[in-house]
Amino acid sequence: MGSVDGSPLVGVIYATLLIGTVAYILVRGGIDERIVVGVLMLGSIDTYLIYMFLDQSFTALQLLLLVNEAVVLAVLLTVALWSKRFWPIPVASFQVAAFLSLLTPYFGVNIFSHGLGVAQGIWAYPQLVTLVWGTIRGNNRRARFNMLRTS
Repeated sequence: MGSVDGSPLVGVIYATLLIGTVAYILVRGGIDERIVVGVLMLGSIDTYLIYMFLDQSFTALQLLLLVNEAVVLAVLLTVALWSKRFWPIPVASFQVAAFLSLLTPYFGVNIFSHGLGVAQGIWAYPQLVTLVWGTIRGNNRRARFNMLRTS
């Protein structure tokens, strides 16, 4: 989730986007949005902590990242199946792509570790954009049809 091994500017941009998304969702989002932004935030923090504080072999790091991404994927798929809205489906799909990028070393595909980090982290940006877009569309729809928030 996000970039931790790239340039410091990329990390600042991602952290700013994440904090802005969290703030917006806490003010304007429903339960679906809050669950998703919470799991994305926790997944990003976990990924950052795994990279920063664990001085272990690449295999151990890879396994911890895989478990982290699998938990995030499970929650996002649950929300996508439970929700009556469309936006959780692409958010979960982006997570599937991030998860599958972590599986490539286990299938014999040799990706340089930085390339793997980029392939895994790049999907966090469209997830956040889709989450905000879905929240704005849902709020506009409710306002247009004078509906109460149900989720």
